[in-house]
This record gives sequence, C-alpha cells and structure tokens, in this order.
Amino acid sequence: MKTEQKQSKKAGERRIQEKKRQKRSRLYTKIFYGFYALTVIALFVGFLYASRVVSDYVKAYEASQPKYAASAAAQPFYAHDYDVLSRHTDQDIFQYESRAEYEAYMEKQLAGKFISYNEVFTTDEDLKKYVVKADDQKIGDFTLRHSADHEKYGFWLWTLDSMNVEGPEASVYTVDAPSGATVLVDGKALGEEDIVVRDIPEFDLGVTLPEDAVQPSRCVYEFRRYFGVSDISVTDVHGEPCEVSVSGRRYTAAYNYDDSRLAEALEERVIRVVRRLSCYMTNDYSQYSMDKDLVKDSQAYKYVHGFDSDWIASHRSYDFLNMDVRNYVSYSEDCFSAEARYDYKITYYYSDPEIYPTAYRLFFRKTGDEWKLFDFTLI
Repeated sequence: MKTEQKQSKKAGERRIQEKKRQKRSRLYTKIFYGFYALTVIALFVGFLYASRVVSDYVKAYEASQPKYAASAAAQPFYAHDYDVLSRHTDQDIFQYESRAEYEAYMEKQLAGKFISYNEVFTTDEDLKKYVVKADDQKIGDFTLRHSADHEKYGFWLWTLDSMNVEGPEASVYTVDAPSGATVLVDGKALGEEDIVVRDIPEFDLGVTLPEDAVQPSRCVYEFRRYFGVSDISVTDVHGEPCEVSVSGRRYTAAYNYDDSRLAEALEERVIRVVRRLSCYMTNDYSQYSMDKDLVKDSQAYKYVHGFDSDWIASHRSYDFLNMDVRNYVSYSEDCFSAEARYDYKITYYYSDPEIYPTAYRLFFRKTGDEWKLFDFTLI
C-alpha cells in the first residue's frame, strides 16, 4: 500500500516538473523568436539604410561621370520622345506646321537609323558638348555643364545645360495673285501681313483711264513652310476660282476676265461699234455717224478724225468673219474694255478679195445711257 502511494506521489511530481519544463520551453521559444524577429527587423532596417546610402553614393558618383549624364541626355533621341525633342526644336516651326507633321518628319529622321553621340571639342573646361547623329546625319546636340560639387561626397556634378534638335530649314514660297483674291495654303488663308509686293498693274494698257476707273492689279504673297505645300487655291473677289500654275516654289494665279458678268449685256454693243469702226476706215461708214459712238475729244475721237482712209481701193463689199469678243475687264461701273478679234474681208472691183486679220482692245465709257468708245489699241 505504501509502495503504491510513493509511486503515485512520484508520478504527480513528474507531471508537475513536466508542466514547468513545458512552460519554460514555451517562454524560451517566445524569447527566441522575438529576438529573431527583432534581429531580422534590425537587419532589414540596416539594409535599407545601407542601400539608401549606397544608392545616394552611386547616384552622386554617376552624376559626377559625364558618360552617365550624356547617356541620360541622349535618351529622348533613342526613345523617339517627341514631347522632349519638340521642346528643343526651333519653335518657329510650330507657327506654320502641326505637331503631327513634326512627328512624322522626325520619325523619318530616326526610324531604322543607328543613333549615336560623340563628344566634340570645347574650350570651356566646365562644359562638355556632344553631337547626336542618326547614321551619319547630324540630328542634334546637347551640352553638359559642371554645375557644382556634391556637398556630401565632393564629386563634380554634370547636368544637362542645353539641347538642340535639328529641324528642317524653312522654304520660302510666293503666290502672285490678283489683288483682293483669297489665297488658301493647305486650307489656311494668307493675310495682308503676308503681302510683300502690292499694286502691280495687271495689264500694260497704254491707255489713260477715267479718274474713277481702277486698273486691275496684282500682289505677291510670301510665306514659309518647313514640310512643303500640298495645295494652294486662289479665289478672286467675285468668288470665282483662279487657275493656278506653279514653277518651283512660285505659284501664279491667273486673272479671271469679266466675261461671265459682262458679255451677255455688252457683246452686241461691242460688235456694233467695232464693225462701224472698221467700216469707217474703209470708207463704208460716215464720220458723222461714227462720232455718235465716240466720247467727244477722247483719244478714239481724235484718232478717227485724223485717220486717212485714202489707203483703201474701190471695193464691191466687205464682210466680218470669225468675230470673237472676249476678255472683258471692268474698271468701274461706268468703264470697261473688251478684246475683239475677227477677219475683215474686202472684195475689190479690180483685184482678188483680201482678208485682214484684225484685233483690238476697245475701251468704253458710259455716257448717259449709252456705252461709247473712248480709246482702242491694236493687239
């Protein structure tokens, strides 16, 4: 009995000791892992600090080496970064050209090309200059400047000082157009500020017009473009399109005659007067009757009165062949001119018929309700 009690007591003591041991084990485990965690955290913090120190040092070192700064400066060329490149291109380009046109141009300069940069000589020891090339074609340059010494490590610091991107050179274009016309270059109208020459006479008339009459004139526009011109159109003061011809970078808009506005109302009068004038010159129309179609004391009046019609031989008849009246020009509401071309056939009594090709520009002025001739020239 006593033996059993002793054994039971010893078993109870062992259980108590085991429980104490387990408690100590759990405590030591917690202490170990806590210390381990603190150690890991401390190492991690130390690593971060060391990394930052090393990173700062490396950055300062790299900034002190021109090759690293040069590589960073050249990246926009390698990456086709047009946001950066456009800021370092002559901004005058963007007054005339779109960003899309600029990017398309630069893409042609860079795409598929070997981009390189090389240092070139400069006398400034605080400055380094580099030329950037696409294959063998220069496309830009940049400079690095020794800006300061690193305050912590004492390294020289090199920073980007300037960058220049080679853009296309502007080409100068001219448009010779009738005064008052609307000139559109790729859909954009040129303005008064683009006119470099004004009041060029449209015609060498050789005639003195009435005071209120205005001789048609021309002007020359000049403008610049970097990426060429696709389309130039010209519309005259009446809204009619002008025919445009081109030679190199010079465009010329033809003058639109006023036939569509004047011919229907005035052609009959022009033909009547020119027939009478020709008949007068061959003694087939009287001076008295001719005077009714002339402005008194005008150049036409003086010419008719001084004309010697004795040149013509006796003839049986006359005829007007191939009469063509065109190229009307309006100088004012009361003044216009037109060209008359025709073949004047004379049938003589004693010789073969003759045909006289004739062409006049006839100038008319409105007197009262009637258009009268005040001058004419051979053409």
